[in-house]
Amino acid sequence: MRSASEAGSSARLVAGAAGVLAATVQDTHAAIARHHPVLRLLPRPVRRVQHTATTLVYGCVRLGIAAVGAGAAAVLDGRDSRPWTGSARGRRLAGLVDGAFGSHLDAVRFPGLAGPMAVRLDGAGIAVDAATLARHHPAATGRLVVLVHGLIETEEWWRPAPDADDFGARLAADTGATCVRVRYNSGQPITRSGAELAELLGRLVDAWPVPVARIDLVGHSMGGLVARSALQQATGSWASRVRHLVCLGTPHRGSPVERAAHGAALLFTRFDVSRPVGALLDLRSAGIKDLRTGIGDAPVPPTVRHHDLAATLSRTPASLLGRAFGDLLVLPSSALTSVTPGDSRAVGGLSHRDLLHHDAVYATLREWLGSEDPPDRVSW
Repeated sequence: MRSASEAGSSARLVAGAAGVLAATVQDTHAAIARHHPVLRLLPRPVRRVQHTATTLVYGCVRLGIAAVGAGAAAVLDGRDSRPWTGSARGRRLAGLVDGAFGSHLDAVRFPGLAGPMAVRLDGAGIAVDAATLARHHPAATGRLVVLVHGLIETEEWWRPAPDADDFGARLAADTGATCVRVRYNSGQPITRSGAELAELLGRLVDAWPVPVARIDLVGHSMGGLVARSALQQATGSWASRVRHLVCLGTPHRGSPVERAAHGAALLFTRFDVSRPVGALLDLRSAGIKDLRTGIGDAPVPPTVRHHDLAATLSRTPASLLGRAFGDLLVLPSSALTSVTPGDSRAVGGLSHRDLLHHDAVYATLREWLGSEDPPDRVSW
């Protein structure tokens, strides 16, 4: 029997999402019918007939969706087709799917989509063994810079354009470090991603072509939380080699966007008519839900120099607008911590995504990673 393909898993995912949407519409329809002032005046037998008819119609629709999805998945699983993640656009869509629904993409139902954290190179995963790493990194050095992307992103988000160098390539040219880019399922719980990163870095250090003397971790948004979680869960010797942790726009104390989504879901579930919509909102991934509170002020190991960089759309970060709206996804009060030694800064006139590749961000990153004794202060 052929194993499930990426295309077949995608068909099951689309069918499942359509089925959930149909169920939400059905439940909303039923709630409206229960409270509609005109429909409530109808005789009870008429209302029963109406309820039975609509239930039958929605049942047929959901059964049809399930049948079409199962049929399409079976056909696609039996074909040798090019994975849709073979293109850069497809991989970006995969990152979006992971971030939104990743905690529901179990390896049993969606084996073509669900996957553990992996080292990536040119859009493809590579095995973490000595021979493979030596082949792909013939000029490997003993200093590693590990880039960890954020929610709904992939490792390719670090690159501003297909033919442009990302922070990792620029750091390699300027410092002699070797860059490693990882991809993970950003919809799964942050602690699980942190555990996967810790395990992956342990294997990476053991298999690296040359002895590893230093590791610097750079995380964007959720990626900073994942890196912090990995340091907190580290059991191998790799953690003792980490010198710097740089968090770019990381919601250490949570994101107002997720808090708003959480509040909206709670509000909708308080009313019978809107309860199905609240249930639908509550299906967002565990990774997204974790961003409501972040992971607080738990410190990283004292041997690691922790740096935070926040962005604000306002050109003056210290202004009321800068502090109140931040980069629209993360506020400076959440992105800047003072729980560990390091340098924290806010840069004005940048969006959350600009933190991935803006020259001003790179200049700060280059300064921090070249410094062994950063000042313990916050500069605005």
